[in-house]
Amino acid sequence: MRIQATDERHYLVEVFTKFGFNQDDSQLLADTLVDADLRGISSHGIQRLAWYRRMIKEGTIIPQNKAKIIRELPGSVLVDANQNMGQLATVLATQKIIEKAKKTGGGNCCYSQFESLRHRWLLYKISVRSWIGRSCPY
Repeated sequence: MRIQATDERHYLVEVFTKFGFNQDDSQLLADTLVDADLRGISSHGIQRLAWYRRMIKEGTIIPQNKAKIIRELPGSVLVDANQNMGQLATVLATQKIIEKAKKTGGGNCCYSQFESLRHRWLLYKISVRSWIGRSCPY
């Protein structure tokens, strides 16, 4: 079955909002799944929805939690996803290392406490103009 990317995105925003994510987070999550589908990586696209629903129902993911910074140094940051989605923690970490890269010339980020470490591509997508950092599991 084929659907338009815009239709998939609208549907996913609605679903993520019903799961308890705020509008901005729902939009980002929808964008990441649609992007995966458009790139032909269906394993990280809309088919993850049932898995995300199950993890929310089981309390593994808590949509109202926000990622938080655990530790910062001049060229690095440690981000705890706080039982939320990896995409959301990745955005926080990327914003912080971009700030650091502007001051130090580079940056590193590490993550903990989220459902997947497969969101490094988002780091690349946000910082596509120049290499500014790397990510690693904590």
